[in-house]
Amino acid sequence: MARLTDNNTTSTWSSNLHGIATESEWVAFHLGRAETVGSVTITPRAKYAFPVDFKFQASNDAVHWTDIEGQSYVNYLNNGNVQTFTFDSSIIAKYIRLYVTKLGKDDGGITIFNYLNSKPIWSTQPPLLL
Repeated sequence: MARLTDNNTTSTWSSNLHGIATESEWVAFHLGRAETVGSVTITPRAKYAFPVDFKFQASNDAVHWTDIEGQSYVNYLNNGNVQTFTFDSSIIAKYIRLYVTKLGKDDGGITIFNYLNSKPIWSTQPPLLL
């Protein structure tokens, strides 16, 4: 899990492999304490295996999740560049989750959720991984 936020674009994090694209996957970031968050930046692995349908959610207990307004995506087209998802308005949360409901395929045609780095943009400290 450390590869999610290691700021090393040569390391990769991947979910388990799936037989169908409509399997759900998620990854959550534990910020350590409630923080003001205004965006999340993801470095995809080229154009491969990036989520197609997904949303960002927030929580203060990692049990009850609330969708972040304006941060639900359907048929998202990844161009392979660093993706920054800026929230309509900043939120205060202890956890940020990327919840995927439709997976992309990697360069070998395998259905998976895969990217190089991701980080919520918060005010003071790096996240702990859940």
